[in-house]
Parts: sequence; structure tokens; C-alpha cells
Amino acid sequence: MNLSHSEKELKKAKDSLEKMKEIKLKDDKNLLTEFESNWVDFLINLEKIWKKSELECQEIPQFQPWQGKYKRERKKDPLLRYLKNARDADQHSIQPITEEKGYEAKIISPLEGAIYTEGDIIEIKAEFKEPRIETNKFNNRGVVYQPPEKHLDHYLTNPKDPIELAELGIKYYEEYLSQIREKFN
Repeated sequence: MNLSHSEKELKKAKDSLEKMKEIKLKDDKNLLTEFESNWVDFLINLEKIWKKSELECQEIPQFQPWQGKYKRERKKDPLLRYLKNARDADQHSIQPITEEKGYEAKIISPLEGAIYTEGDIIEIKAEFKEPRIETNKFNNRGVVYQPPEKHLDHYLTNPKDPIELAELGIKYYEEYLSQIREKFN
């Protein structure tokens, strides 16, 4: 089974993910625009995997019925729906699909409202976040899509992290292409 066009799009999606990871590791706050650009490229290439695999398999009579399971997953799974519709919203509207976040600091302890007496030792713990790009809710064709909290019945660690979403998306489509090869070779 020749899936060379789909595989090419998978490689491009992986390249975009790697660039996002490299940018996240750098301490240059001006790279956030580049990060977002790679996120959009990733979304486009991910959707092309699906479209090109359909074209590459269109001559196989059993393909469409077999593909039904994956079509249902793409419609029902929160992560897969979000990725597809984020791409559509970016391509067909001017609304933001990501949000730029600045530095954040959050006091973890002591808890607000805690009462201490003289002589108590108070340990202050804080959580700091660097500037970053986060996924955002958006509207596509009258439906509001929130960053997904689940994928294939498993909760995501950080639904607003484009890298986590991209890694899960790549894993899904790699498995999808692998199943096509296994079934139709």
C-alpha cells in the first residue's frame, strides 16, 4: 500500500511539532509568533494526512466501510474534533485559535485566609509560568470548541498545551496509517 503522500504530510506535521518543542526550550520571548505559526502548520498537515490517505485509498472498495470507525472517532473524540476544527477556524475565519500568555505567578501556599500565630514558620511556595502560547476556545460554524480534556477516554495532562495535543494527534494518525497498511497490503 503506497501512502507516500500521507506519510509526507505526517513528516511535515512531526517537523512542525519539533520546531514548537525547540522554540519552547529557548528563552527568547519573541519566538511566540514562530511557535504559533508552527502550530497552524501542524494543524494543516495533520488534516492533509486524512485527506491524502482517502485519495490514496479511493480505488480500494473496502476502504470506505473500514474507515468508518475512524470517521466516527474524528467526529466524537474531543481531541480529534478540536484539531480538525482548529484548522478549519484558522483557515476560514479571523478569530484566534491560540492565546498568548505572559509571565504568571501563583501563590500555592500559604493558602488564602490561613491564620497564623506569632512564632509560626510560614513557608511561601509559588508557581511561575513563562510566556507561552496556549490553545484557545473558538467558534467554527456556530459550534464553540473548548480545548479538549479527553482523548480516546483518557484525560489530558494539560489541554491548553499545543505540544501535548500535537503529540497525541501525531500518535493517532501514525496508528491510523499503520492500520491502513496492515489491512490493505
